[in-house]
Amino acid sequence: MNTLIIFVRFFIFYFLIISYQNANAVVYTTIADGTWNNTTTVWSLDAINPCGCTPGTTSGGNDIDIKHDIVTSYNIDIEGGSHMTVAVGASLKGGHNLTTWNSTLDFYGKLDLGKFNLTTGGVGIVNLHTGAIMLLSNRLDIDDGTFTNDGGLVNSGGLNVTSIGTMVSLNASRFYVASGNLSNGGSLSICSDCCVQTNGNWKNTGSGTVSGAGSANSGGNINNSGVWDVNIVWCSTGGDLGMPSTENCGASNAICNAIVLPVELVDFTADPVGTDYIDLSWETASEQNSDYFKLMVSKDGKSWNEIGIIDAAGNTTETSYYTFEDYNFTYGITYYQLIQVDFDFKEHPSKIISVTVSAAKNELLVLPNPSRNSELITVSNLNSSSGTISIISASGKMVHKEDFDGMNPSAKINISVLLPGIYFIEIKQLGTRRTTRLVITN
Repeated sequence: MNTLIIFVRFFIFYFLIISYQNANAVVYTTIADGTWNNTTTVWSLDAINPCGCTPGTTSGGNDIDIKHDIVTSYNIDIEGGSHMTVAVGASLKGGHNLTTWNSTLDFYGKLDLGKFNLTTGGVGIVNLHTGAIMLLSNRLDIDDGTFTNDGGLVNSGGLNVTSIGTMVSLNASRFYVASGNLSNGGSLSICSDCCVQTNGNWKNTGSGTVSGAGSANSGGNINNSGVWDVNIVWCSTGGDLGMPSTENCGASNAICNAIVLPVELVDFTADPVGTDYIDLSWETASEQNSDYFKLMVSKDGKSWNEIGIIDAAGNTTETSYYTFEDYNFTYGITYYQLIQVDFDFKEHPSKIISVTVSAAKNELLVLPNPSRNSELITVSNLNSSSGTISIISASGKMVHKEDFDGMNPSAKINISVLLPGIYFIEIKQLGTRRTTRLVITN
């Protein structure tokens, strides 16, 4: 009886502590690329302004929302009812370990770490969503809780599922043990178009259950002493023991080979080239089933317009480089997003990046410039006084002239009648004269 009372009191105390932590939890959101321990520019508590803080190496019930590329030099512990998210196009990298318990982790982007451990101490939930990539130089240990690979790719140095651990593969996902063994003592479910594969040995212990109708593929031996679904198609390069069905390497390999791996976007940047254009560049480490890229632009990060389509490499394991020049940008902050489109029309958006271009105080701004068959150009940075705008050809001939009243800092001019060539915009007001060049292309 005394033991029961002590247990009940401990449980109530533990529940109150966790409830208190969650009630006072904060949300750490990244607002820039950088390192995990950066206290200056990376982390925010309102998703807008830097907080001068970091989540620390133990989450303590606080939520963490990673929307950028973050590098960690520490082992990280997500616990106490936390919720951690790595967004589409974002990443968490570093040769260190990530451990979680009693928390929920949702990965849409990329993880490139040492070891991942879903450990005991409270049931944890880890979801690897469609298009997500998890690269582990060490093992993935599922000691407790549920790890769901829902259309993602896992490449690890081993897999160990204990008797109270669960791994679920869904939606044409792939789990690949590149340099180690796979041991299952818990529950491992493989959907009909999913592949769980190891270069080493596969062992299903007496407490283990392998269910589903997907592919179990081993570059070594398969040893089954637990429950193995007869609908699983399997292939073993080495020997096999305790298998309830006949080996079918043709079907097993077909399932694994049919899984299209996501395009691995390494980098996506936007850099102003003076005040002429924004240079957009990106590179991929590999591509499969990749048809083309769509470039999107926005002034507020909410409303988007397409500005270009660039053909992709299709299928390649080599690094590919891409560039695009945006001459039609506007001054101030501009947001860009890259959308990779598969041959089957599935779209995979990148993270959102931004760039700021500021004009000199007295500099005339003309957009678009060069102007490609544009009917209207905008001349900005006018002073607040009346004056005249003239367009002069390269030969010195005035081809257009109009007055403005100074009530608006910019003016729109119709240039549809002008032939391709080089022109000069001349502004006269308050006894001053300013000029800038305009290029009109076909």
